[in-house]
Amino acid sequence: MSITNKVLKLIAGQKIVESKLPKAAKLQLLEFVQNQASEIQLKSFMLDGAVIKQPDSITEGVIEDRFEASKYVQEAGVIGNLLGLYFAAPLWIAWRSLGALLSKAKQRCGVIRISQDRDACIIKAKMQMVQKKIELIKKASGDCDKAKNAEKCSESAKNQIYKLNLKIEKYKEKLQKLADAGRNSGDSKGNEPSKGARLI
Repeated sequence: MSITNKVLKLIAGQKIVESKLPKAAKLQLLEFVQNQASEIQLKSFMLDGAVIKQPDSITEGVIEDRFEASKYVQEAGVIGNLLGLYFAAPLWIAWRSLGALLSKAKQRCGVIRISQDRDACIIKAKMQMVQKKIELIKKASGDCDKAKNAEKCSESAKNQIYKLNLKIEKYKEKLQKLADAGRNSGDSKGNEPSKGARLI
């Protein structure tokens, strides 16, 4: 799979930012990744978390084979689907963090006993995640002039936002159905005859 240097730098940058290194070391590594590292040095750093000198052809071949078999290939594919946009590293890190936020929200919803309320809680959490994605894409589209194809970048942003807005509408429909089901359930309970009542 062919992965651009921009994608490699984003993933490497994220690895640095999320590390437990001191701030000064992080800044030094980010400078190296953004302005000096070759493609093979980026791949080696992502695999082993260490900076190496430019390797010989044999070592380079080993690094390439390891990288192709690593989790980063799939991750780079996900980024590539988004990068019709220009995603600066901070925005990509924020995008990646949304999945963790949703997981935490689902855990909070899981303690709710009533199933309909629990389902509504999860749907609302998903809606919030989608809304945050839209916000990030709008921020990214503001930098489309930095992309190789500015027109394609803007068009990609519009398409992504359109699809995400459709998701929000579907979530709203699901919430409405849950609300209607809850009202109907309440009505039916309210209309049940008491034990001492006689049906005519």
